[in-house]
Amino acid sequence: MTVACIPCEQRHLAAVERVDDSPDTRRNVLGVPGADEMLSTYARAIVDGDNVLGVIGVFPLWEGRGYAWAMLSELAFSHGLSVTKATKAALEYAETDLGFKRIEAAVEIGYGRGHRWIESLGFQFEGNMRNFGPGGVGEYALYARCR
Repeated sequence: MTVACIPCEQRHLAAVERVDDSPDTRRNVLGVPGADEMLSTYARAIVDGDNVLGVIGVFPLWEGRGYAWAMLSELAFSHGLSVTKATKAALEYAETDLGFKRIEAAVEIGYGRGHRWIESLGFQFEGNMRNFGPGGVGEYALYARCR
């Protein structure tokens, strides 16, 4: 099959949640808003046939500035290059067609796979954020890509 990046629907979110329910893979969630908020903003599903590899998107913070989020299943890591290419294309669309000049993302400190992936998407490290995670706990790194 061929990996494709398509408009995200509720069924895609549900599919990733089913696959992505272990504590280790839950760390793949990068600043994910609630399901309703996800679908009301720019959201894409990365699929390989009927398999949902992940859902990604950009949540607007204000005009020209957005916050990138991703929820990846373990299946995504066996399609690494294709998932990365699809995500880059979605981010470029968000910048050129939706007008985002700055897109931010956060990655939990110590999650090496997440740091490598976000950097491969063209994000640059800007600093650490304490008490940033759910419930005001955890340390995360702030990344941004600006055009």
